[in-house]
Amino acid sequence: EAAPEVETAEDETGEELGGLAADPAGRIIVSASLNKKYLYLGEGAVYTFSFFRKVRLWESPNLEAPDFTDFWVEDIPRKNGAREVIINGQRYIREDIKKVLFPTKDGFLKIKSTVLTAQIDPFARPIVLTTDPIDLEVFPLPEEPEGFTGSVGNFTISAKADREKVKEGEPVTVKIEIAGVGNIK
Repeated sequence: EAAPEVETAEDETGEELGGLAADPAGRIIVSASLNKKYLYLGEGAVYTFSFFRKVRLWESPNLEAPDFTDFWVEDIPRKNGAREVIINGQRYIREDIKKVLFPTKDGFLKIKSTVLTAQIDPFARPIVLTTDPIDLEVFPLPEEPEGFTGSVGNFTISAKADREKVKEGEPVTVKIEIAGVGNIK
């Protein structure tokens, strides 16, 4: 059976799947993608490694993720476990690993390939799939405006005390909330 045509595909949500690799029988597919290919120094981009399977595995797969050299990495906790998706008319179980990558230098950068090794049955050779590397361009930050503190993004800050009036010496709880989009660390 020939491998499915999966060079570029979309899942049922319309999300484009990039860097795809599949075993010859199309039982397992892997994908690695980045939601932005052009960003500024310190700006976050979401890296997604997706693992699709339409067969049961003999044992848990082994994942060799890139070392993400030149990036500061934050893991995104998994909200949902595996879910069912349709690719090219075929039903697969999909699992994602997501990370936010913050480039630590500007220029042309490359995220190396991710390698997945899966064993479908104990008598067959393991299936080894490698995603394509991902190229991106990181621009330096523009000239720092007066008062720049190093945070990149758009933020709001608010504070609220647990009560409006207190006697001298009584404790007050103040809740401070910072919200927005960007790299606050």
